[in-house]
Amino acid sequence: MYQWILPAVFFDCSSSPCPLHNHGCINHLAIALSNLPTITDSNRLFQYLELQKPLYERRNAIINGKAPATKEEIEAGEQASIKDDDEYTPLPKDVTPEAAGIPEFWLTALRNHVGLSDLITERDTGALKHLIDVRLEYLKEGDGAATKTKGKPGFKILFVFEKNDFFENEILEKTYLYQEEVGYSGDFVYDRALGTKIKWKEDKDLTKEFEIKKQRNKSESCDRN
Repeated sequence: MYQWILPAVFFDCSSSPCPLHNHGCINHLAIALSNLPTITDSNRLFQYLELQKPLYERRNAIINGKAPATKEEIEAGEQASIKDDDEYTPLPKDVTPEAAGIPEFWLTALRNHVGLSDLITERDTGALKHLIDVRLEYLKEGDGAATKTKGKPGFKILFVFEKNDFFENEILEKTYLYQEEVGYSGDFVYDRALGTKIKWKEDKDLTKEFEIKKQRNKSESCDRN
């Protein structure tokens, strides 16, 4: 019953500008993540996250140019691509993999995600270009739990940014809490969400334009009355 709260392990980044060898490696890591055993026991969620951790760390290294893809990773990714796409063009064999990274990986990935693409505006892209990692943490219980979430089941998504012109925060967090008792179907029941307060730099608040529009619409509505 906990499978549905786990985030997708792979977003399509095929339109991101980067060496094709890195795409093959990312494809391989995505398959490795999807092949991990399914966890349905809540007591083993932290154990499952530990199994994922080395693969996510490797993906982060490839995306941010900290390490080159290995020949084994590239070959495994190619085999998967050939299997899934009859028109796939094999990569050249005489090119040495480099730690070139994948520019704007997460922006491209979010734009390609069917559930998120419509939510990203052109104004958002300037900030999302600086998103360098997305991580998942399950909420701790007992003495190690945070005061605001103590006793509540849930998870936290961490959005890691490089230095940028929009806000001071290095990490933005979004925490999703569920009620302590599960619903009739055995699934968690959503309770509420908590988010990091964004420390916007001067004149860079991406939400201000929408606040002005809302106030303007409200004023026009009053005038009609």
